[in-house]
Amino acid sequence: MNGKIIGGKYRILELKGVGGMAKVYRAQDLESGKTVAVKFLKEENQQNAEYVRRFEREAQAGMSLQHPNIVKLINTGVHEGANYIIFEYVDGPTLKDYIRKHGVFSPRAAVNIIGHILDAIGYAHDHGVIHRDVKPQNVIITSNGTVKLADFGIARLMNASTRSFMGVSAMGSVHYISPEQAEGKETTCQTDLYSVGIILYEMLTGKVPFDNDNEVSVAVMHIKDKLKEPKEVNPEISHALNAVILKATAKDLSRRYKTAVDLKNDLMLAMHEPDGTFADLPEETSDTSETDTEIDDLSGVKMIGKLNSGIFGTGVALLACLFVIIVAFFIVRATHKPTVTVANLVNMTVEEAEKALGESLELEIRKEASEKTPGYIIDQDPSEGARLKKGATVTVVVSIGSEHVVAPNLYDMTVTEASALLQTYGLGITGIEYVEDENMGAGLVCRQEPSADSEVKLGTGFTLYVSGKPEKIGKMPKVSDMSIEKAVETLNEAGFEKIIVRHVADTGTREGNVISQELEAGLSLDTNAMIFLSVSATHGKATYDGAYNLSLENGDTQVLITIDTGKGYEIVAYEAVESGSLIASFTAYMDEEGTYDCIVYVGGVENKRTSVKFTVND
Repeated sequence: MNGKIIGGKYRILELKGVGGMAKVYRAQDLESGKTVAVKFLKEENQQNAEYVRRFEREAQAGMSLQHPNIVKLINTGVHEGANYIIFEYVDGPTLKDYIRKHGVFSPRAAVNIIGHILDAIGYAHDHGVIHRDVKPQNVIITSNGTVKLADFGIARLMNASTRSFMGVSAMGSVHYISPEQAEGKETTCQTDLYSVGIILYEMLTGKVPFDNDNEVSVAVMHIKDKLKEPKEVNPEISHALNAVILKATAKDLSRRYKTAVDLKNDLMLAMHEPDGTFADLPEETSDTSETDTEIDDLSGVKMIGKLNSGIFGTGVALLACLFVIIVAFFIVRATHKPTVTVANLVNMTVEEAEKALGESLELEIRKEASEKTPGYIIDQDPSEGARLKKGATVTVVVSIGSEHVVAPNLYDMTVTEASALLQTYGLGITGIEYVEDENMGAGLVCRQEPSADSEVKLGTGFTLYVSGKPEKIGKMPKVSDMSIEKAVETLNEAGFEKIIVRHVADTGTREGNVISQELEAGLSLDTNAMIFLSVSATHGKATYDGAYNLSLENGDTQVLITIDTGKGYEIVAYEAVESGSLIASFTAYMDEEGTYDCIVYVGGVENKRTSVKFTVND
């Protein structure tokens, strides 16, 4: 496929992944130059009605969804008899990869990621789409921290039938499915919220609440078993956050959150009121499944005589057992997959690995710099001999040589964000060109050379094409190793006045001196640009605790809160990439007591400025 042009405008560059249903390629849009992903339904699946239905369903759902936290569907078509979908290219590990690597998340990090997932789900629900397979494997974290929800392959439109017989059609991943999915009942928006609650449980405890080698057993646990409170697994979880998770995963729909907005609002509130009881479920009723409730209610029927009572109770028990057996049978049919032994893929090419895995396992491809021969697999996860369920994913690492890296995607970043990311790759910026682009906000990268995802040598300098025409351009001076006072003076002389300082505890540099500058010396750029410096310093004794309610309308947006020192520079108090409604809380430090300006920047633009008082608390 490499080199082929499909749809008259997309050139296939390389295979990125192989699944049981489809193959995913990296491609280039020949008109815009952007990298895209192409998902092909395999030729052997073209006659499989269920696969074709899922593929069409994914396309139908994706066409109606345009949200920064949802992988964007760009186009669909047929090439040489094979159905394909064009997506935006999203490169990064899945949330499941992060969980495997990092284990337990901090509450703030977990809630931040979950908040983005809820933004995506809420938007989908508002547009009539229920995902029905929300799981960490379908959440991608990009190199700049953006959270993307993917794979609407078993999604359903709300105006279509959302009921299926015993879960056969609506079954998602068994560890994250809702009780109503496992029972084959109607799926609603609350179905996705249950799955989100399970993901949050896993992020905060390091494990899923229901687990077993037998998938049927796991599904029945979702229906019947009481969830062990996350606080019992991880005592560091606050009372409020524990309560939010329990409410999100309530088996009884009347007690579960109704909307993604409700769940997100309570999560945000839990971060600021850890002992709050706002999400507590009523204690007088236990959280049981509808099946349990129906059976319990029958116990209130008055029976005449002990014999009748005993017969009735036995009958109820038998009916309950029969119900579970029937449910289990259909769950087995829907979810059971044989296990496969993973082969040794190291030292193979991608094509050889694809043949070795066949239709049994999916292949995910990553690239890394290595001393090994370029183009060959140097590592795999899981390793040879592991037993996986059919359809699971094997990740392989392909060498690109010791002197190369894969260029990151800098699109839609500010110059400072792009510079910081390039430095982590051992790359830099050698030139900035300002161009007119009606589709981009001023000051954002709209094109880059070399292009994203291309293989480049370490030390390569990039040219960034930035939207907008600045009034004045200045040349960035070298200020590393200077005192902050001297650095400010030097930058002012070059025309730069917006100087932002990050304090860093650094024993190897004299306190008050610049450790590093984010933009390299010699670059010509807009004098209104923010200039970020890292300065060696310890916390001052005067503090201020602040919190701001923010509503971000444009999806993922950089939020920066600083304190103006009155000495020609500002100190960073809070910075993050956020979306939707949030409360940005922080503690800021200054050397001396007094009143200072606290400035909130949203997307690089000043949003509000407030005078605040710093005090020393003995």
